[in-house]
Amino acid sequence: MKNNKLLIFVCVFIFAIIGIAANKVYVAVETSISWRTTGGDELLQLAGLVQDGVAAGSYADLGSGSRSELYRWDLFIDGYDSAPVAGDPVELYWAMSTSTTSFTGMFDTEPTDAGTGTISEAALINFDIPGMTFATSTTAAADFKAGGIVRLVHRYVVPIIHNNASGADALLTSGEAHELVLTPIPPEVQ
Repeated sequence: MKNNKLLIFVCVFIFAIIGIAANKVYVAVETSISWRTTGGDELLQLAGLVQDGVAAGSYADLGSGSRSELYRWDLFIDGYDSAPVAGDPVELYWAMSTSTTSFTGMFDTEPTDAGTGTISEAALINFDIPGMTFATSTTAAADFKAGGIVRLVHRYVVPIIHNNASGADALLTSGEAHELVLTPIPPEVQ
């Protein structure tokens, strides 16, 4: 009987220590997805995107199993063909779907896993806009970038870029470094 009481006390003590131990939430390192004209995981053609032009990338499959819902996006713009107005925005939108068709918003042509979609500027109001980047220089080929966090809850996602320049400024035609990078940031509880 005495041994049973001691065993019960030890078990309660161990469970109490485990129960009050501090937990930590870490960000697990994950593989990024990049959209580029060439050399990326997915296709996004930004070179020469005219003022008020809209470019939709190919869709990415974020996976059918457990995955993150939060992502870090980084948009790199390799400059303009001509001197932009400082502060001119390049807007980032996202379309999502649970299938490879029927994305949110209204595409003129649906994107595929290897081909870009088309969309009109007027249809942009139907998409999620997590952020934008701004021209920070009046030098034509000056790079600029921005980043942020977006919540993507569906399996398939499509980035949409709108060159909302105030002048007739196309994105750099020879700009092979235009890129959008999407990095999962899943929390890991320990």
